[in-house]
Amino acid sequence: MGSFIKLRNQIQNTFIKICKDELGVVVKTVSLSVPSNESFGDLTSPVALTLASKLGKSSMHIANEIAEKLRMKRLDEISRVEVRTPGHVNIFFNRVEYLKRVGVV
Repeated sequence: MGSFIKLRNQIQNTFIKICKDELGVVVKTVSLSVPSNESFGDLTSPVALTLASKLGKSSMHIANEIAEKLRMKRLDEISRVEVRTPGHVNIFFNRVEYLKRVGVV
């Protein structure tokens, strides 16, 4: 399995764990995709949009909760996490750590 896919799966599992442990909602999968605009990061997730009605909170509030918990995990491969309207969680890779992971450095 490619290093990018492994990293994406690791991040996806972290999202699922945050949803369960911090938000109290069980999700089987979390959509993570490469955004078409690189200013939105290396991966983006609309998970907060899908959870808003289930949790009775705004998608922005949920996205901020998820982003904060993800920041607290301090994954080496992630340099920063941002939230964008209407509630996307955007992930930016730490290039050095990512390149180490894929065996370039």
